[in-house]
Amino acid sequence: MNRLFTIVFIIASVFIAISVIGGLVWGNILFVQQNPGGRDFLVPWSAARTFIEYGISPYDDPASQRTQILFYERMASEGENPLRFAMPFPVLLFYIPFALIKNFIISRAIWMIFMEAALAAAAYLSLRLAGRRLPFLLTVLYILFALLWFHALMPLIGGSVIVFALLFVAGGLSALREEKDELAGALFALLLFSPRIAGIFLIFIFWWVIHHRRWRVLGGAGMALGLLLLLSFLLMPGWVSEFFWAALSQWKFMVSYSTFGFLGEWSPGIGPQLAWLITIIAVILFFVAWYAARDGDWRHFLWTAAITLALTPFLGLPISPMDYVIMLFPLTLILAVISERWSPRRWFFSILWLIFLFAGQWGLVWGILQSGSLEMIPPIVFVAIPLFCVVGLYWLRWWAIRPPRIWIDKVKGIP
Repeated sequence: MNRLFTIVFIIASVFIAISVIGGLVWGNILFVQQNPGGRDFLVPWSAARTFIEYGISPYDDPASQRTQILFYERMASEGENPLRFAMPFPVLLFYIPFALIKNFIISRAIWMIFMEAALAAAAYLSLRLAGRRLPFLLTVLYILFALLWFHALMPLIGGSVIVFALLFVAGGLSALREEKDELAGALFALLLFSPRIAGIFLIFIFWWVIHHRRWRVLGGAGMALGLLLLLSFLLMPGWVSEFFWAALSQWKFMVSYSTFGFLGEWSPGIGPQLAWLITIIAVILFFVAWYAARDGDWRHFLWTAAITLALTPFLGLPISPMDYVIMLFPLTLILAVISERWSPRRWFFSILWLIFLFAGQWGLVWGILQSGSLEMIPPIVFVAIPLFCVVGLYWLRWWAIRPPRIWIDKVKGIP
């Protein structure tokens, strides 16, 4: 009887899983058909297909011309984005399985499923990292928030690979906590291909790893990076120089924002000086936070990792609007501290906080869908979330880095 029940349970589970995946594929296909675009996926997908079908370098003109025809339905005019593939060749390896699917709509729909799964997994891992076991309903609400908030919908609609950087951050930190150092190193190595938003974070991680002599993390990173580079050079020995020139020619067409850019536009007179002041303050905060965390406990390390991500946009480096999806991790830490310290009203404040963020940014998403262009969004919008994270993390720092309250603290009334 037990064996029969087990067989029925397995069959039912497989059926439900297939139904859910099939429903997601169908829903994503309908979305893709009604919302053409997905340029951030189309460019590497087309470059990978050109490389597979014809052996043409993904960085060459024929590959970009093929992408232009798919996107513009014509060749790009002078001054238009040439849609040239400008990523390191190891990144292209992850697109090759999707490039085997000839139908772009189906391929993009499946790619979106992986992105949605990455966002959900990253949200769940972030909650576990913060040490919070939320009620089932609030966990579901938070995962839905992670899928539908402004800075997740942008890369989902565009098909940006940056979504997986968030998963690598949460996964790498989770593996580091569980002392699965080789796996942590491998996941952190993949962040090397997202240097704009994760570069400073990686410097902190590897500095902390070296300080604590967790050498296996470096070994895991070296093995993962070495394998990717070996495969890349076997498939295309001369990709480094071609990638360099492609990235150089594509740079001016990249949509990015920086404190120097938007403050300079706001006030050409004092804007650059303010941007430099913000950069100097951010660098000082980095050094102070890192120095304080060098021998701290896990909670202190986690807070420092979060503040490192939140402060990165204030260094003045150009960052793509898609990159801000990685701020979900600092936001999760803030939510966890709020839900931990504001008892018995913690769930009310957590839900209220989620509704506030979601409702405030959904209007911006609607504006993007109507305008069809990221350039129409004011740059200050992309500073709001990291600014909120910085303020929130420093506001909650005392509670974030302290261990949870013990019963004697509650008896004495210690907050």
